[in-house]
Amino acid sequence: MPKTIFGTTERSNFILNMKSETLQKWIHGVLACCIIIPLIGAAVLTLLAKINYFSAAILYATGFTCILFFLIVMLKQDMRFKDSKSYLIIIALALTAVISYYGTLSRSADYIKVALLGNLGRYEGLLSILSYLGIFLLATAVSKESTVERLFDLLVGAGTVEAFVALLQHLPFDFNTSDYKDLPTMAYENVFLSSGLTGSPIFYGAITTLTGAVAVVGAVYSASNRRAKLYAAAALFIFLTGMFTGSVVPLIGEGAVILTLLVIEAVNSAKFGGVKFDGKFLNTSLKRTGAMAVGLILTFVIVLFTQGFYFRDRPIAFYDSFYRLFITNTTTLTDKGKGNIPYTLDFWKEQWGYAVETANAAPVTGVGPDCFALARGQSVNVNDKCYNEFLYIAATRGYISLAAYVTLIISTIVVLCKRMKQFFGDRSKWYIPCMMTAVVGYVIQSCFNASSITTAPFFWLMLGMVWSTRVGKPEKK
Repeated sequence: MPKTIFGTTERSNFILNMKSETLQKWIHGVLACCIIIPLIGAAVLTLLAKINYFSAAILYATGFTCILFFLIVMLKQDMRFKDSKSYLIIIALALTAVISYYGTLSRSADYIKVALLGNLGRYEGLLSILSYLGIFLLATAVSKESTVERLFDLLVGAGTVEAFVALLQHLPFDFNTSDYKDLPTMAYENVFLSSGLTGSPIFYGAITTLTGAVAVVGAVYSASNRRAKLYAAAALFIFLTGMFTGSVVPLIGEGAVILTLLVIEAVNSAKFGGVKFDGKFLNTSLKRTGAMAVGLILTFVIVLFTQGFYFRDRPIAFYDSFYRLFITNTTTLTDKGKGNIPYTLDFWKEQWGYAVETANAAPVTGVGPDCFALARGQSVNVNDKCYNEFLYIAATRGYISLAAYVTLIISTIVVLCKRMKQFFGDRSKWYIPCMMTAVVGYVIQSCFNASSITTAPFFWLMLGMVWSTRVGKPEKK
């Protein structure tokens, strides 16, 4: 007999009896929307900030649509719950987020609203967290290598769009309307810092790291010369605009990406002879890696000698949270470091200390999703983000949630290490080192950055694809 959903009428048959190949096309389309729609939402948030919660609403739409399609995959039994250990971790993350939200119900109405929807301009409350997890779940259902490659093309395209906006923001023209043209927190004028469509130059570091990783590794290992050339150009462009932010975070992320690539290629060349391609020039992965390294180093040197580097993470963070979004109080007006690394280190040390204090005060439930600023009150020098994603999870959702997240990250890297063996055995699987480099780079930079609805959906999509056990396997008909 034909299958029906929960014993309902045959009207549900078109879902359960849908061919797996057709369902994969739907999954591909929905996941593509998880890149395109948040990008549109980021543009709305950047250009039309007065439209409250619109960008978050379209994130909810994509995230919960992902959950719906994941349930369809499960009902069709194309996948089972036991197929991936990650599902238990995702359930733990979802439960701890829900418990953290319910912990705010005994507090003020402001707490409850922020915990559910997030702060204005941030929107990273419970619904956004659940949306991230939904994107992860559906990404684990991807079964075609071609789908992964097309999603990577979209990610690189999204990074290029962001980089184009970032370049325009850095041009010193009178008509430049960038939010970070000036930094009144420290009385800086005409700094023209780039933030892309992320809302913050610091957040933009997550985009340059994640999309830049896919671009640079794809340029080295993709057998398609056309893709390799386009990815190489995109990688240089994305990495270039990361140096226009006035933040050290893009350099940390981009440095982690380059170092990870060099390690992968060292192993690949030394033990497996590298990858060979058609053509006379740049016809091996080692030569391509060298060319990319030279290009990135030259880009860095040119920027160093033409404009220099001034790290203004502290004034950026407080301008963002106080002047731009009115979430927190301001910072002191003493700029002792004038943009150097020790000054930025002091900023991180200060904010991380506040996060640990907050987490210790509510170790089980945390203070509530996106409620860090509310919990700290309107104190001077306290930001609404502590700029360490791990500590922020502990402070807002508790140590149990942090343990689940750390478990997910470590497990993901273990899975990636195992999958790298597949790449070394079949170098056509170039998307595997892309995943490894992107995840490692993003996690490292997240130790100095904050999650945002303008960047996190891309990361959770990447994590989910890592956990797909179906890629490359024959499709069910």
